[in-house]
Amino acid sequence: MRKFLLILISLIFMLTGCSFEKGYAVRDIYAMNTVISLNIPQNTKNAEELLSKAEELIYFYENSLSVTKKESEVSLFNKSKDKLELSPDAFSLISTALDVSKNTNGAYDPTCLYLTELWDITNGGYLPTDEEISSALKKTDYSLLSTEKNTLKKASSDIKIDLGGVAKGYSLQKAAELLAKDTEYGMISFGGNVGVWGKKPDGLKWEIGIKDPFDTNDVIGYFRIDGGYVSVSGDYERFFEKDGVRYHHIFDTKTGYPVDNGVHSVAVYTRDGALGDALSTALFVMGFEKSLELYESNIYDFEALFVTDNGLFMTEGAKELFTEK
Repeated sequence: MRKFLLILISLIFMLTGCSFEKGYAVRDIYAMNTVISLNIPQNTKNAEELLSKAEELIYFYENSLSVTKKESEVSLFNKSKDKLELSPDAFSLISTALDVSKNTNGAYDPTCLYLTELWDITNGGYLPTDEEISSALKKTDYSLLSTEKNTLKKASSDIKIDLGGVAKGYSLQKAAELLAKDTEYGMISFGGNVGVWGKKPDGLKWEIGIKDPFDTNDVIGYFRIDGGYVSVSGDYERFFEKDGVRYHHIFDTKTGYPVDNGVHSVAVYTRDGALGDALSTALFVMGFEKSLELYESNIYDFEALFVTDNGLFMTEGAKELFTEK
């Protein structure tokens, strides 16, 4: 398993300024279709037991929130005709997802499962016909979802959800909060998300390198933060090519096609893991100008960095956090 993880561990983020092999207790696992690395100080009391608790918590959320698990709450809702009563965790997560959907006019849309399955990028990709895309779009509409108490409802039985765009960030935060109770500092990398907490022994801020989407073996620069979560969405993460055209996994639910707006990567910094996860997708779809309008509205507290065809763009606060290489 360790060898398998080392082969797969081509992560969005590269943390620098400290070694996570020396001085750290490390637990690498595979869940939610991604590699996860838990890192806490080696001298932490009962470090391995604590890491096991965090690992179990992540698996718990995977079994509850993953669309690939047949008995997850997500899958049970997708099978339902009109509604499903959810656990507090699942209800909190879908509430965040729908709030971001509403405030971004569907740039993030948890009902995009039909598009995801149609394009099948995870399994090598498929180029659908216009008719197939049109059919999928008829069943893609976050506004057909509603909540009441702890129940999620759908106006059409055809509607299905995929919380992959927020579940990783949510699970990351819950695991980080669990570990932070008994550790002075630490880090979790969770696919395209990273969470850090506490003060490092050297007194310096956490330094998180953001991959260069044009050269994924390098970084474009670093976010320096004292804690919180960074989430990245990039067109280089999962894609396929056909007839010289690259098709990636981030879809515009207005057109049914992968987003093609000159944006290649968006990194979002927040204090809320699920929110950052959803926003990184939404801002990628929206592009910098519309994202800046959302930023200036102060609906959400976040900072963001955009890597585009025309260079780097960032929010005002990100200019204080980011250092270009």
